[in-house]
Amino acid sequence: MSQTDLANCQIPLPYHGILTEDTTWQGEVWIDGDVIIPVQRTLSILPGTVIRFTKKSSFDHLIQRSTPEGSRDFTTPGKSHFIIYGNLEAHGEPEGRIDIACDSCEPWGGVIVLNHARATLTHVRMEKYALGFQCLDLALVELQNSTFSGDAVGILLKGFS
Repeated sequence: MSQTDLANCQIPLPYHGILTEDTTWQGEVWIDGDVIIPVQRTLSILPGTVIRFTKKSSFDHLIQRSTPEGSRDFTTPGKSHFIIYGNLEAHGEPEGRIDIACDSCEPWGGVIVLNHARATLTHVRMEKYALGFQCLDLALVELQNSTFSGDAVGILLKGFS
C-alpha cells in the first residue's frame, strides 16, 4: 500500500493490497480490492469513518479450507474482502459509527479473521456483503454494539477461541 495514514487525504483513493506497516483510517475510504492485514500489523479505524467498496480490481487473495465434504472457499470470487492475519481495531462511537458497505447494489465480500488474528469492532455497521464476518481457526474476536445486514450469513464462527 502506498499510504499508511488516510487522515489528511482530500480525495478518496481506491485502496487495496497488503498493509506494510500499522495503519489508521478515518474520514472516507474507498476500497477496490482485497485488503490484507498481515501478522504483526494493525489497521485502526476511527469513529465516523465511512468505508465503501467499489468494483473490484485485479487483486485477489483466495482462502480455502478442507472439510469432510471437500474443499470450501471462504472468499467470494470477484468480491473485495478484509482479510485479517494481524489486528483490526474498529472503534466507533454511538454518535460516530463506523459504516462499511458497498457503493452500489453489488455486495462486497466481507471480513475474514484467521489463525491467531485479533479483531475488535465497536459501534460498526456492516451492510451489503456477500459473507459478513467470518472468524476461522483460533482468531480472537470482540463485537460490541455492531450490526450486520447483508445477503447471507452475518457472523460465522468456526474453530475460534
